[in-house]
Amino acid sequence: MPIEGVDSSYCRPSPASLVAAGKHFYIGYVSPESGKNVTKAECDAFRAAGIDVVLVWEHTANRALQGAEAGHSDGSSARNQADALGYPSTSVIYTAVDFDASASQIAGPVHDYLDAFAAAGGLMVTGVYGGIDVVSYVMSHNIMAFGWQTYAWSGGDWYAPAQLRQYHNGVTIGGCDTDLDRAMVADFGQWEAEMTAPTPAQIWAFDGIPNTAADKPTNPTTAAAFALGNVRTMLLNQVPQQSSLLAGVAQGLSNDVAMKAELDAMNVKLDKILTAIAGLSPGVSGDLNVTGVLHLAEA
Repeated sequence: MPIEGVDSSYCRPSPASLVAAGKHFYIGYVSPESGKNVTKAECDAFRAAGIDVVLVWEHTANRALQGAEAGHSDGSSARNQADALGYPSTSVIYTAVDFDASASQIAGPVHDYLDAFAAAGGLMVTGVYGGIDVVSYVMSHNIMAFGWQTYAWSGGDWYAPAQLRQYHNGVTIGGCDTDLDRAMVADFGQWEAEMTAPTPAQIWAFDGIPNTAADKPTNPTTAAAFALGNVRTMLLNQVPQQSSLLAGVAQGLSNDVAMKAELDAMNVKLDKILTAIAGLSPGVSGDLNVTGVLHLAEA
């Protein structure tokens, strides 16, 4: 199922406004213009609110026409700015080809620019933003593995392999002018939101199973089981992409040094959550009535 998000430049909507608008990711800029760039504090706030973050590099709209030398310089700058934000090397940095490039331009200087941009960042994972001709050329020629296609310069057509689509411009969210985007796959190169354990109050208030007040269990042992089940449900709702990410790691990526660092960090995060959950089980009082055989195992 497609995932909704936004991108913006000089004005960043608040995390709360994105959550209220039903958005799940934010695409922010790294560039030579400091006022245009998303900050570390903003990235941290988005991710703490459950909003994934993606980065896009743009120097000027037609910068790609300057070829390989410009691409190498921009790729290095993009990686350095991303590192300063704490952006993982396994998340994608898209670079913008923000004009209606001709076929000869795409096969010539644009190709050279993007090829050099991708190479300059070392282990940096890269993608391209542009119209359908740019995105389809870059992905089909294996210059970059990720594509973010805008509806502009696309004639109403979509290139199916592109992971991201920008489908509408000029929508105000949180007082900011934003563009609407849609992820067509679970993995579009995002820096995933922080996983946080819910508080006890959130667990008991969560509208999980059972769904009606009349069905909620009165036996304290059964109630505790439902509460802990709600913890799992809430965590799964927070991070629907985790299973696909872990599957990808299991399929050979764990040998990569950068991926191993990401996996280690994820395991530390999960350990913290499990530790927090361990203290959330409510105390059980009253009579425990068991029908049948109760089996107890040593911890």
